[in-house]
Amino acid sequence: MTVPSSDRAVATYSSLRTAVLNLTPGNLKCRLYCDGPACKFCKLYNGSSVIPGLYSSWITDDILAMARPQLFHFENDNIIQYFKKSNIVAVFNLQEPQEHAFCGAGNVISGFSYYPERFMENNIFHYNFPLPDFEACLVERMADIVTVMVHELKKGRIAVHCHAGHGRTGMVIAACLMRTRGLTPRKAVELVRSKRPSSVQSGDQVQALHALHIFFSNGAPILPAQPYRSTSLYVEYTSRILPKMDVRKYGNVPKPIYVTVVALLRIFFSSVVLRLQTTSNPFSCFRFECGEPTSFRITEEMLNLMSVGVTARGQSWYSQRVRQGMNILNLERFVETEHSVVELVSFMDYFIRSAFFQLTSPERLAAFLRNGNDSNVEDWSWSFYVLLSAISLLPQQAHERMSKLVAQWFARCDGDSWKAIYSWIEENNNNHEISS
Repeated sequence: MTVPSSDRAVATYSSLRTAVLNLTPGNLKCRLYCDGPACKFCKLYNGSSVIPGLYSSWITDDILAMARPQLFHFENDNIIQYFKKSNIVAVFNLQEPQEHAFCGAGNVISGFSYYPERFMENNIFHYNFPLPDFEACLVERMADIVTVMVHELKKGRIAVHCHAGHGRTGMVIAACLMRTRGLTPRKAVELVRSKRPSSVQSGDQVQALHALHIFFSNGAPILPAQPYRSTSLYVEYTSRILPKMDVRKYGNVPKPIYVTVVALLRIFFSSVVLRLQTTSNPFSCFRFECGEPTSFRITEEMLNLMSVGVTARGQSWYSQRVRQGMNILNLERFVETEHSVVELVSFMDYFIRSAFFQLTSPERLAAFLRNGNDSNVEDWSWSFYVLLSAISLLPQQAHERMSKLVAQWFARCDGDSWKAIYSWIEENNNNHEISS
């Protein structure tokens, strides 16, 4: 697969200029191309800037691109105070230790132009993901960096820097926008450059974004080519694609089930956290912690829509989102912004029916519920229990319809098997923490 010409980004540096830079030893670059101690990015910046004295620009409302901070930016806690006021919760440092040692005042004992501890002492996370200047980045590493960025963006704003805050910084921010907004490399780079001209400099950096685009489009589908006979096979399939942080987070539960269940509950509660405990038994592994109930109510029309044409509706929702750039890496962005109970349930229906063959029999399903903690744990039981736990927190009038769907999803049965599920839900609908 190749990136269509209309979606390709273009480097600001020629291939010849990039080659010369790559052949120039690091310390010599400072003297030849950065003016050494007079480097304009490593002294008090007098131009238009977000942070006074530091070359910096807001790329989006929550991502700040900047040159590397200097010690004088920390005088009187100036930069710390600005970060606190702006709710910047994390700094992403893309420099290699000791690089640009002759620019400005050089580097301190930390290997950088400042002490990262100054951020961390003030509860601002500092991440160092060293990337060689002007060079490419492996797709898997880029995906890992972006995953951490997305994680921190859920808590507040972030700042990203390399040396000048153009090449590596622009590349990584563009990669983040490709994941979170589903942008093409061209659109992502154009957005970055509209706020910070000359960003994403080398051809290698552009090619890294093209490779990431192919990875997102072709290497990260939500649905496998053929249905699996177990949920563990799906988890293994996605573990080759998902960053390690995500693999640990979702555990034995397929990511689409995990994120959709949480999104569904967030319609009914002000906040939802799914706690995972280290245990071999699914009955004691998961715990939902929910905030105050919202004013949302289930209607008869919604229940009817969850009874007819559910799979077709889910397929339509899925196909539309895939055309918008949805994949297994950025799935949560699309699911979390969906506020229709019917659409979320329909997507869940389409996903489970398309990703898996029949996972268990009606008899084994009923036995699992009947025996509780004494049940033999099977790989489907983790997802089954997460779903039942979530459904037990939904309004009571949704329990019967959802019980019937779960019976179809796992055992492909339309008989009375759903009644065992319904009974379990009714008996356990108060066993989850709801904060007041």
